[in-house]
Amino acid sequence: MMRSAYSDAIYRIARKGKRVGERNLLPLLAVLALLLAAVLPARAEEFDTRASHAIIMDSKSGAVLFAKDADQQFPPASMTKVMTML
Repeated sequence: MMRSAYSDAIYRIARKGKRVGERNLLPLLAVLALLLAAVLPARAEEFDTRASHAIIMDSKSGAVLFAKDADQQFPPASMTKVMTML
């Protein structure tokens, strides 16, 4: 099937329009994500655990993020004893 010059021109315009739309989609999504991040407030959820003792620390800074009876001494768990024995 042979295409005429006219149909080739229409095909090129249609393809060009499709590429332009795809090219503009990513920056549009990036701007939308940044706007949402700026508008929605970042907040920490309340954290609770059924454990009697717990501590969560940031490994890089050493900052304590969560502590529950962290200063009270207690015997190590049985898994800790097994791993120490190995």
